Amino acid sequence: MNGKERLISVKTLTDRHMEEFIRCPYQFYLRQTKKGQLESYTWKQVVQRIVRQIIEHYFQFPAQARSVSGILKLIDMYWIKQPSLFESKGHYYTVLAHVSNYLVQYLLEDRQADPPLMLFEKVKVTSKELALDLSITLQIVQGTGSSFVIKKFTLEEDEESFTSYKHIAVLFSQEAFGILPERIEIISLLSGKRKSWHPVSSDVAPALTYITVIRDLLEQPKNYEKAGQRSACVICPFKEGCGISAHTHVLN
Repeated sequence: MNGKERLISVKTLTDRHMEEFIRCPYQFYLRQTKKGQLESYTWKQVVQRIVRQIIEHYFQFPAQARSVSGILKLIDMYWIKQPSLFESKGHYYTVLAHVSNYLVQYLLEDRQADPPLMLFEKVKVTSKELALDLSITLQIVQGTGSSFVIKKFTLEEDEESFTSYKHIAVLFSQEAFGILPERIEIISLLSGKRKSWHPVSSDVAPALTYITVIRDLLEQPKNYEKAGQRSACVICPFKEGCGISAHTHVLN
């Protein structure tokens, strides 16, 4: 960037902040400095909200009602009938097909599961190590108080987004619950890709290092690195006048 940007002060670091920053630091910066000035939503934001509604409704069903037809009815109920929001009419139907297919595939795995301990709860904890609050949206938490699994459904597909969520989930769990999840699972509803980790105590220090690097980077806009076009630019609300997208690689 041009060195004249105002500093970003982060008192609460969220999983959404980290995802946005990794996707494009320039977009993250403008979202933070132009809050309240955005009038439109991207198709990913709209679809992610629909996915939340479908999953919340699905887990209200008794086990015997958790079926393929039940999921498809929920998709038909909540899905947006607005192809113009997407890149093209073909893109609209492609996204609908992928999201429908992978929601059916992965939600059916939980057809006999007990109601989740937490369902799309935004929770926060103060981290003394980072000197700020950590906030994360826990989409699905299953298990018991002493053993639990964190699941996330996303429309992102890149490894960096997956890695960032893993690290904040590990550090948050340690800080808030004093124990680590048995498993962290992230599923992309566009590709069907599933990534799983089984955290151990030795993962806490790397998670702290990773999030410290992210915190320090995002508070210094003048150090944001610029690179070529990325897929995120297509739906970016700030692409007019941007000229070039911004991107930074952080620790794995």
